[in-house]
Amino acid sequence: IITELPYQVNKAALVERIAELVKVKRISGVAEVRDESDREGMRIVIELKKEGQPRQILNNLHKYTAMQSAFFINMVALVDGQPKVINLKEALT
Repeated sequence: IITELPYQVNKAALVERIAELVKVKRISGVAEVRDESDREGMRIVIELKKEGQPRQILNNLHKYTAMQSAFFINMVALVDGQPKVINLKEALT
């Protein structure tokens, strides 16, 4: 069950991508993918077949979909009138 997605990941596109990967057998062991989202919140259900290996399927979902993503930032601030790259601790103080 998926209840959260990374920033800027489209839920409908993700469900379609997972269904496509199952169809072309890139991800095996998945019986069904359903979007059960409502007003209460987001909920994507991935039902596994009896022989499905949950850890392997999760690893493949992270590898072939946008379920896991990283953002890199470059924090530049003016320190004493000069631009300087700062870390998170410096930005918060």
